[in-house]
Amino acid sequence: MIHYTRNFFAPLTQPNGSPTKDMGRDQLKRNQFGGTVGGPIIHDKTFFFAGFQGTRLRNVGSPTNSTVPSQADITAFTAGGGAIDPAIANLLPLLPIQPTSRSVTFVRPDIQNFNEVLGRVDHAFSQNDRLSVRYDYNYFSKAAVFVPTNILTYADGSKIANQNYLIHETHVFRSSLVNDFRFSYAREKATRGPASTVPSVQSLGSMIPFQPAAHAIQQIRVNGFFSFGDNPQAAFVRNNFTWSDDVSWIKGKHDLCFGGVIERSRVDLNNLFFQPAEFSFPSLSAFLSGALGDYSGNVAFRQGAGEFKNDRDTFSGVYGQDSYKINSRLTVNLGLRYEPALPWREIKGRVEQFRLSGLIAGVRSTQFPNAPPECTSRAIQAFPKMASKPVGKTLHLALALPTTCSAMARPACAAEPVFFMTRAYQGLSTTGLWM
Repeated sequence: MIHYTRNFFAPLTQPNGSPTKDMGRDQLKRNQFGGTVGGPIIHDKTFFFAGFQGTRLRNVGSPTNSTVPSQADITAFTAGGGAIDPAIANLLPLLPIQPTSRSVTFVRPDIQNFNEVLGRVDHAFSQNDRLSVRYDYNYFSKAAVFVPTNILTYADGSKIANQNYLIHETHVFRSSLVNDFRFSYAREKATRGPASTVPSVQSLGSMIPFQPAAHAIQQIRVNGFFSFGDNPQAAFVRNNFTWSDDVSWIKGKHDLCFGGVIERSRVDLNNLFFQPAEFSFPSLSAFLSGALGDYSGNVAFRQGAGEFKNDRDTFSGVYGQDSYKINSRLTVNLGLRYEPALPWREIKGRVEQFRLSGLIAGVRSTQFPNAPPECTSRAIQAFPKMASKPVGKTLHLALALPTTCSAMARPACAAEPVFFMTRAYQGLSTTGLWM
């Protein structure tokens, strides 16, 4: 069966009035393709399986309306004695300015790619000893958007790569005694950021003292008019190494299960969040003259230091369980599990602690003594080094009627508070910032 569906209300023209691509046909394109293959490598001993699936999505996106100054507005400003700030003069050509109209409508193209790869090999050393190796890979990408003639289209792109390796060995010592061993490695890397061709406020001519090396614009907004920008570059990486072993032993009326798990987790954040800064202009004339100002809860200027962390932790647990069958109608399930909760450790000591008394006293950070005094409210003292001693432990004793044996789940970890620091400047002039 072939099924085709088209949006009856899909526009036949673009926002500027010109015909859409493909003579008015719906612009959403989704293609999916792939395949699988599998079979024996060694007869009755080794088998393999592999698969791939790719998805491609293309769309013109939904129309967005915005307001920009017209050429008539700019002419009237200069004719009235106004002087256009040099950095603003460099920005104006990137706006879709029209002769008299302030209203603009535009679309952002949506380009997404998905790739999935799966591979597996199973090998039987003997009837009682089997090994499986599996690899799984998932990749997603979304293209960044930047049109040099319309900076309002500015939007980040993103990439997410997820990989998982598993080694699984099962050994049957006898019909009543089975051991299951697993090792897995999981890695996820997510990155985001604008197109490589975007400008920064420094490249536009702003004299702001600090900007990240990679160009990005966090946000530029004008009261009653446009706003554009997006988050700067960032990378979020997580690596997990997990070892686990489970033993199942049937002895008489007892169905015993016991085992344990160790998971080593590494989380690395490299986030330039708020480093490019936000700029607010309270009116069109203020924008053209480069005068920052507060309006409607938006501060004139705000800049942050980003977020950078290298967190490490180890999760572990052991358990034992006995399903004791008293008779055909009654089974008692007894279990004991121990899970120590170790604190996350930031390998460079970048952990914050806020104390109002320390802020009032002007105490400096002992971990980062070169931090300026006004930052001590965010990192007053070095947080005590993480001890190897558990900050908490979980001990479970369960009684259930009836139940079945199950492996221990991964221990839950307490959420670490994440602190983000910004410095806000209100009512700033353009001196040293925008001019």
